[in-house]
Amino acid sequence: MDIKYVWIEGTNKYAFVFTILDTFTRYALHWSVGYSMKSEQIKWSWEYVIAEYLQPHGVNPKDLVVEVRSDNGKQFTSDMIRQFFVDNGLNQVFTKPYTPEENGHIESFHCIINKALANDMFIDLKHLEQRLERFYICYNNDRSHSGTKGIPPTKFWTLFDLGYIDVVPLKINQIRLKLKVAYQDILTLPDINKYQYRVIQLP
Repeated sequence: MDIKYVWIEGTNKYAFVFTILDTFTRYALHWSVGYSMKSEQIKWSWEYVIAEYLQPHGVNPKDLVVEVRSDNGKQFTSDMIRQFFVDNGLNQVFTKPYTPEENGHIESFHCIINKALANDMFIDLKHLEQRLERFYICYNNDRSHSGTKGIPPTKFWTLFDLGYIDVVPLKINQIRLKLKVAYQDILTLPDINKYQYRVIQLP
């Protein structure tokens, strides 16, 4: 998870864009935007992720280590957030200062956002939010991703769930993905849109 800043021309100030990204599927699990981004908003977002993704899939912290990686921003290091992750069995990990490469997946994701918004100018927060809604829908559902063998995150997740992707361990923390269906046949699979992304925002 991480926060990036986007300039709002019409109000002459920055907005905060917070994203929770699954590093295996590259799926953006949740995002929020505002002129502030406090620990309470981070907690609301994670409550959504737990209720919508972890619990329905039966993820038990005793069986699977779920690592939540972030920098040392005050929103992430507050006592409330630390205790929240402990209470929910999630392993919070912080990157070292000035080492963005330790959270490379989300940094790469921010580069994608930067390119997508490069030619946009925003008049207010609502204008940015509407643009981001289109971006996240396209990113999750349609955009080709090199980290998932050129497959959009929602379809990659579905293919893995259906047993069409093998994960081959290589060295420590390295894997190779093996696709067991031809690219031209992916869209013909009956459940390929199982994890189709829809924008659901929290207060």
